[in-house]
Amino acid sequence: MNLFFVPQILTWTAILALLLSLSVEQLRCFLGEDASFWQDQRDGAMPAHWAALNGHEGVLQFLHQVVPETLKTAAGDGKLPAHWAAINGHKGVFQFLHQVVPETLKTAAGDGKLPAHWAALNGHEGVLQFLHQVVPETLKTAAGNGDLAAHWAALNGHEGVVRFLHQVVPETLKTAAGNGDLAAHLAAENGHEGVLQFLHQVVPETLKTADENGWVPAHLAAQNGHEGVLQFLHQVVPETLKSATERGAVPAHLAAQNGHEGVLQFLHQVVPETLKTADENGWVPAHWAARYGHEGVLQFLHQVVPETLKTEKENGAMPAHVAALNGQEGVIQFLHQVVPETLKTAAVDGARPAHLAAENGHEGVIQYLHQVVPETLKTADAKGTLPVHFAALNGHEGVLQFLHQVVPETLKAAAGGGVLPAHSAAYNGHEGVLQFLHQVVPETLKTADENGKFPAHLAAANGHEGVIQFLHEVVSDTPAAEP
Repeated sequence: MNLFFVPQILTWTAILALLLSLSVEQLRCFLGEDASFWQDQRDGAMPAHWAALNGHEGVLQFLHQVVPETLKTAAGDGKLPAHWAAINGHKGVFQFLHQVVPETLKTAAGDGKLPAHWAALNGHEGVLQFLHQVVPETLKTAAGNGDLAAHWAALNGHEGVVRFLHQVVPETLKTAAGNGDLAAHLAAENGHEGVLQFLHQVVPETLKTADENGWVPAHLAAQNGHEGVLQFLHQVVPETLKSATERGAVPAHLAAQNGHEGVLQFLHQVVPETLKTADENGWVPAHWAARYGHEGVLQFLHQVVPETLKTEKENGAMPAHVAALNGQEGVIQFLHQVVPETLKTAAVDGARPAHLAAENGHEGVIQYLHQVVPETLKTADAKGTLPVHFAALNGHEGVLQFLHQVVPETLKAAAGGGVLPAHSAAYNGHEGVLQFLHQVVPETLKTADENGKFPAHLAAANGHEGVIQFLHEVVSDTPAAEP
């Protein structure tokens, strides 16, 4: 009999049923000493893995008789059958594996995780109770990233598991993972209020402990919009709702960044000053809301801290600048309604929102700015640079085409040093932009800057062969420049 001739439609269960009809001696004779026949060529899993995953203790007992080594063989990711049994919480399987391959109950997979980690992640308290009896050290063993079973239980909100771990390995509820996270951080991040309430009873200091980046649980709850968690934290550790990370971010910044308007409404009730607090770069929550296009958040901030919609960060940029840089046209439209002057306000370097929109190629923003603050499309920054220069430098041909329609004179305007848009495009090798400029302002392709350099010189200096070939075709009389 040769199982390679068994039709492929048979499942492993069917094959095992077929094998069960043979005697142990017949199977050993057939299989010999090589168990590689059993291995799944895709993920390296053996029938023992699948039997363990689905709790088939009888199958595992049979496999132990005929191919015992497969009960301790790793799949492609390093997981043993014991790991797979832990995922689904099959305590009976664990009891059998402990009898025959006990070392596998404390063996790490490729990522360093033990069966105890998987049992905790999936809330299998019975398995963890058994592991505590036979391999108790695994309940406080760290995985490759420093996570303990307690971290995984808190991550998924398994309060019963956390309570059990507190009974047997209580120190793990205040042990930090590799990134400094405690169980309280992971519970807060994922909105598990019940776990946090229990942690407050037994390890209350962890609810205000910072990780390696200065984040306390309140930051993580705010980032993910868990208003109920923040309400609880306000009751027990209210000071953490205004705690700053190493970069100066308070929970209000993180809520604004991710558009959690309900969280901000609650923070306004209890720590209203944080809605106008600046981080280390001078960003207030309004900047973050503008960055990510959260118009509803900005509308709320306008109601309660309206001055923050025109607050300057350290380089003088307002929310309007940040929105323009990131192409948030809806935010720009709202800001025009409530703080219209910010759409034409210069940052420290003289850049207006139009410069930043052009720099990143946000044609829709440029079109809207032309409707409401058209003069900014031809306004220079502190170095004499216009929006058209930024668009040319970064190859935004669509923006250039629009600017040609509405402010055509800027396509041949000189910035500081006599630099034209053609110079900027040639410098970065944007052949398409140069082809367009050749159609509409061809003379600029053979104009020198104040240092006597033509676009061809800049393209050559940066190795843009295609640009050089194009300029040679259309501007064959470019003179030499001084080195």
